[in-house]
Amino acid sequence: MNVVVVGGGTVGSATARALISIGHAVHIVDTEPAKVAELRASGLSASVAMTVPADCGVVVLCVQTPSDGHGLDLGFLRTAVNDLAGALRAPGEPVVVAVRSTVLPGTCAGAVRPWLTHGAGGALGRRVAVASMPEFLRQAHAEHDALAPRQVVIGADDPQAAETLVELMAPLGAPVRVMGSCAEAELVKCAHHAYNAKISFWNEMELLARHLGLDGHAVADVVSATAAASWNPAYGIDGGRPYGGACLPKDVLALRGFLTEQGIDPLMVDAIHRRNQ
Repeated sequence: MNVVVVGGGTVGSATARALISIGHAVHIVDTEPAKVAELRASGLSASVAMTVPADCGVVVLCVQTPSDGHGLDLGFLRTAVNDLAGALRAPGEPVVVAVRSTVLPGTCAGAVRPWLTHGAGGALGRRVAVASMPEFLRQAHAEHDALAPRQVVIGADDPQAAETLVELMAPLGAPVRVMGSCAEAELVKCAHHAYNAKISFWNEMELLARHLGLDGHAVADVVSATAAASWNPAYGIDGGRPYGGACLPKDVLALRGFLTEQGIDPLMVDAIHRRNQ
């Protein structure tokens, strides 16, 4: 397939290299001339101008969506989409616009699609479908993770768009999970990062260990081997299940009380108890 990747940063360049490795022709668009020069020097096709060839089948949006203090700043994404809309006024083959940037649920349907239509003045010259294709790249290992993903996630409200993206990504050899909608795939990405933030729980345990003069790292090392939530990927991951049994509520409450007695605000443990109530 002919593919345009918008955004030549860590995610965009890693995505481009992965797609090239499985035979796709990829061109990167980035607004920074220095970045474009760097990409070209590394052997990639890149330009500042937004160009979408008539035979391009997929455009992958990999622009940054930084925090605005409360949510995500979609300014860079909107600019990219508006530029893309202008390029899509020209006639061409049907194209799927896949959002790889981190966005909140509802962004593809509620923002990206309307921006495309508005930016083109309602005059899109080809059939355009919008989909979500989140990435799960570790910053220090982005290229490796792009080439060997643990799973490919695709969310599309248009079944034909989903089929196109499956065809695009399947040669990487990873399991491909097609979600029921763009919003489901968008929520996958948000939940993915929030779940990795479970370090917050261990920071609370570390506070307690230090207060008691204990080795918190040794405690965590043992729990990583004993707690089913650490070694069993199916344990505690299916939301909406009961929070019960002989130990969970009783011992969480006991730990919450002990933290309080030690003068440590049990933020995480208390939140666990309250959310499950």
